[in-house]
Amino acid sequence: MRLFSKRKRITRQLRAKADAARDARQWPVAAALYEAYLSDCQNDAPIWIQLGHAHKEAGSDAEAMRAYQTSLALAPNVADTHLQMGHLLKKMGRYGDAAASYEASSRLGARLQTSSGGGSQAGEGFEAVDGRDAEESPDFLLPLANAARDDKRWADAAKHYALYLERQGGTGEVWPIWVQLGHARKEAGDADEAVAAYERAVELHPEADTYLHLGHLHKTMGAIEAAAAAFAAALRLDPDLEEAAREKEALTSYTAGTSSRQMDSDRAGPVRLAFPFPLSPDQVTFTQAFPAIYTGLSRRFSHEPGTA
Repeated sequence: MRLFSKRKRITRQLRAKADAARDARQWPVAAALYEAYLSDCQNDAPIWIQLGHAHKEAGSDAEAMRAYQTSLALAPNVADTHLQMGHLLKKMGRYGDAAASYEASSRLGARLQTSSGGGSQAGEGFEAVDGRDAEESPDFLLPLANAARDDKRWADAAKHYALYLERQGGTGEVWPIWVQLGHARKEAGDADEAVAAYERAVELHPEADTYLHLGHLHKTMGAIEAAAAAFAAALRLDPDLEEAAREKEALTSYTAGTSSRQMDSDRAGPVRLAFPFPLSPDQVTFTQAFPAIYTGLSRRFSHEPGTA
């Protein structure tokens, strides 16, 4: 019992000394002391993070990675560990992996507040990379855009998808990214640009579901003929797509009814109203009165019998 208590006391002292070395920014000393502490307390996930910090600051990136990974294995749902992993990966130039870690941190922590009550630290990590390093690695931008999409930050998602496509240079299977860009622009309220993105997607790879999205967007914009054409294209690609069939049928019925009402109106001709001339504005609206006004003016200026 006495031996156990002594060992426990030594372990506590090791941790205290490690913390003191960390606070003094004596990184190699802190790393060595944390390693000694963890040899007896291998399941202390927060201290594995501290070991990772010490190794990272000492320039031992590989050892820092091992420490962070051990912490994540013990406690995989801690947002801060993913955040620190993202910082390390960014430092190592692994921007795609860094973005994935930032995305995981954002999902787990929702909004990691800074001590001043500011925004997401994960978001700050994104912006720090996007400002400079992403120019060298377009693959970073895809996880970044996906994270913004999942957070419903549609304008940010659209910006990053567009930047990814620009830097990708047309290589690879990019048509699904054009679809995602269309979704983001649509949700951000940029309907015309969303249409352009969807149309680029179907130009690269005709897909029934993309035409379906395009049809819905045209419909909300009031472009009924374009919407019907998009739904028809979706059906040609997938005849069993019931939603496209319903939408196409509804729009076809609507346009047919509109055409029929217009033809009936054309056959009926102009309406001649038997209003006296001249008419005061409060008697009737201009649209109703126009035929009578026209008739009266014609008689007055054509010198028809019975006119002044």
